[in-house]
Amino acid sequence: MSAALRNPMPLWGLYFLLLVAMFATPLSNLSFLLWIIAPLLALTIRNSARKEGLEDEAQHASWIMGSAGLFLLLVFLLIGGMATASSTLIGAESQQRINEISAAMSQQQMPWKDAFVQLLEVQGVKGMILICAGGLLLSVLWPLQRILQGMVALKMQVAPRRISTGGKLLTLLLAVLLAGQTPVMLNWTTGPRNLRHCLRLAGVGHILSARALLDRLEGSGLREAAGEAGAAWLPLEDVAASLSPCLRLEAACRAFLSMAGLEGCAVPRKLSPLAAILFTSGSSAAPKGVPLSHDNILANCRDVAAILALDSHDAMLAMLPPFHTLGLTGNIVLPLCFGVPVVFHANPTEGARLDAVCHQWRPTLLVAAPTFLDGMLRQARPGDLTSLRVAFVGAEACPQRLYDDFARLSGGGLLCEGYGVTECSPVISLNLPGDARAGTIGRPLPSVRTAIVSVQEPRRRLAAGETGLLLVRGPNVFGGYLGQGSDDGPASPFLRLDGEDWYCTGDLVRADGGGHMTFAGRRERFV
Repeated sequence: MSAALRNPMPLWGLYFLLLVAMFATPLSNLSFLLWIIAPLLALTIRNSARKEGLEDEAQHASWIMGSAGLFLLLVFLLIGGMATASSTLIGAESQQRINEISAAMSQQQMPWKDAFVQLLEVQGVKGMILICAGGLLLSVLWPLQRILQGMVALKMQVAPRRISTGGKLLTLLLAVLLAGQTPVMLNWTTGPRNLRHCLRLAGVGHILSARALLDRLEGSGLREAAGEAGAAWLPLEDVAASLSPCLRLEAACRAFLSMAGLEGCAVPRKLSPLAAILFTSGSSAAPKGVPLSHDNILANCRDVAAILALDSHDAMLAMLPPFHTLGLTGNIVLPLCFGVPVVFHANPTEGARLDAVCHQWRPTLLVAAPTFLDGMLRQARPGDLTSLRVAFVGAEACPQRLYDDFARLSGGGLLCEGYGVTECSPVISLNLPGDARAGTIGRPLPSVRTAIVSVQEPRRRLAAGETGLLLVRGPNVFGGYLGQGSDDGPASPFLRLDGEDWYCTGDLVRADGGGHMTFAGRRERFV
């Protein structure tokens, strides 16, 4: 392997050239020099990387070469041409005003929208239209460049303080996936023993967390348990402070280039086949690792979104933790995929605060466990919950009292109960608005197939009204537990029926003639 490829500095150097091309003072000689060097250097590194079999480095160099040769080359040539003609085309007085607007943007004294309006006033509509028959822009790139500088400065100063806890979690989740890794969602409330077991089972080497949580865990034994499992705690605040300027520069350049349409600068060639690894509750035995693929979770999201008929006026109140599969799918992935605004609150047990959040932000959708919804309903004041049109509950039986209280406090909102398990990403069945039946867990989702069979061998399908074991097939069903098939690993949860493998939920249900199912308990309580 060549020394140049062992050291990532050549790629960082290319990213630096691109950043200079986008934001440095445009000098004609420098512009030509940069845009001759950058593509040639990228081409050299790409060819060398391919000879060495380093496909990732070759791909990065290709993206740099393409962006330099097509997108940024055109922009910089326009800026370079503008630098020599700006005083003639714009005029000294207008140029001074443009500089004042740009300076105000850079110092965060003027919103970018106001800056754009003022630039229109200074240069007129013709001067702001990106026109050139030969492919050259005449009068706007220089002020545009300065505005971009101000926008970047504004973003870097304001954004970190405005991101909510849920937004930080979402950013972290996407960052792990874009790094080609698999997020492992850990439930720190299950105690040191279960945490140590989960870390070893999933082979976790680093735990990404926040210093506030680590301080809260002091004396709980969880930090020591992670060390015994060979995992190191990484407070994100400390990691961010330790990033080198080169890494920050590379990240900034990749972000800008990906937003310009060059997604390969940020998205790896091969993502992890798993979207996340979660764990069962571990209430009766050691937690089992549940790897869920991207297809598993997205299939569940497509089904739920299709039957809910989401529209542009919907917004969601999210409270469930991400280590709960309903929290991951329902509160994070679903709204992200379908553009539903979300207001996050980290603690689902704070009923009064959730009521206040709902009163302030006026969400229309709620996903919760009945226990958490009960806490909200008990402490809600008149008007707090009137924006909610639908609330979906699961994970435990929902008493009739909650149906009545929710309808009263929400002003006629509908409470829909559903059923699911971690292994099915998680929703299996759901009561739909307009077809909800209190006391049932609804009908199976569109892509989900279910079978109710006898508890005892040989398995046989049961008729409507008979109570039996629930089996599930569909694209939302996982492929098997971590360690399944090993000597000390969990047994396979799949049963063979009619020549197909079905996931056995271990739950007893019965279905009426219309397909609505009623939960009847766990199998272990009856055998």
